[in-house]
Amino acid sequence: MRCTTLLSVMALLAVGSLAFPKQPANPIMAIVTTPLSDCYGISPPPAGLDIYGGCIESYYVRWLEASGIRVVPLIWNASWTERKAVLDSVNGALFPGGGLGGEAFTEYLGNATQIFNYATERNALGDAFFLWGTCQGFQVLSVIALQDASLLKCIYHGTDPSMLPLDFTSYQPASVMFGQRAESPINIVGILQNQNSTLNWHSCGINPSDLNADFNSIFKVISTNVDINGLPFISSYESTTNNFFATQFHPERILYEFSDDIIGHTPDDILVSHYLSMFIAARLKLNNHSYPTATDANNAAVENFPVYNLGWGSELYWISGN
Repeated sequence: MRCTTLLSVMALLAVGSLAFPKQPANPIMAIVTTPLSDCYGISPPPAGLDIYGGCIESYYVRWLEASGIRVVPLIWNASWTERKAVLDSVNGALFPGGGLGGEAFTEYLGNATQIFNYATERNALGDAFFLWGTCQGFQVLSVIALQDASLLKCIYHGTDPSMLPLDFTSYQPASVMFGQRAESPINIVGILQNQNSTLNWHSCGINPSDLNADFNSIFKVISTNVDINGLPFISSYESTTNNFFATQFHPERILYEFSDDIIGHTPDDILVSHYLSMFIAARLKLNNHSYPTATDANNAAVENFPVYNLGWGSELYWISGN
């Protein structure tokens, strides 16, 4: 076997004969940035950065990249024209966790609704654009579907953090994410059902008894959980008509965060985390969105922005923006 030398690689690049990774076989996912007000709750911005488009916790980036997904930021408060240009180029978008409240949450929700409507319209046209929500992202998608932010209740206790098994609903066998289809290996279902394998880190949630027809027309609840007081909350759901999925729990932190001994790092915990990022990779490949050129994709990559180590596995990308 011969190794290609650096000089020969450079020569190939010079004449443009290398085959660059193409979408959707090599998918790209946008992560919606966290607003600056919430970033301050994670860490003050480093000195010398004077323009911000928010931040992205690196847990999400590394989790996706471990399953072959490239990542670009989607600046949460950029103009719709700018955000749509990103959405037209990527294969899906992720709404991450966070701790927004008040006017900041209302503004974020309005911009998230534009992304949700875009993805819904694309799916209606047969273009299976992918959406994922984690924790606050799960709650954002819930509120959009419920069309009522008051149904998001911040009354849960003992879930920040906690490791829990999933209490599956009767819908679970038909689920794409956790059901009996080829995309869900049976051992994953067993682990989720019988082990404390999902990391919860939230005080807000959606009580399944508060669901309405608007929500049920879009999403099907796959699992629920209860807090230490026995108060139920929805822990995962998916759309039966759109390529949308969400978890109240945090699969991305399992692999990388060591700030609390409660966080599970067993082989089965890691298997669940990796299964879900691989599941996302498969779902991203169902649409044909693509950047015009490899250069455009590389220029948009999250690695073009500074990342700072906060300790215990936590890193933060600071995203410049207008």
